[in-house]
Amino acid sequence: MMSIETIKRKIKGLYESNPHIHINVFVPHGKALLENEPVLLKRVYPHIFQVESCEGGVPKCHTIQYSALMTRQIEIVELKDAV
Repeated sequence: MMSIETIKRKIKGLYESNPHIHINVFVPHGKALLENEPVLLKRVYPHIFQVESCEGGVPKCHTIQYSALMTRQIEIVELKDAV
């Protein structure tokens, strides 16, 4: 498992190189709520990052804590092998 700092650095790298990513969102018992959902990395901050999805043709912004990747509530497909 990667440290929070490593996760932040990798997300910032994705943001700068190719902000179009895919995420998986899981609910508490491991069931996937969203799988391979395309999103756009909008902003990267010290404790959170923001992604934008297009649900029903309407853009929607979501704020995610880096710790959600460590607890595996959120998975970035492009980092799947690394996290």
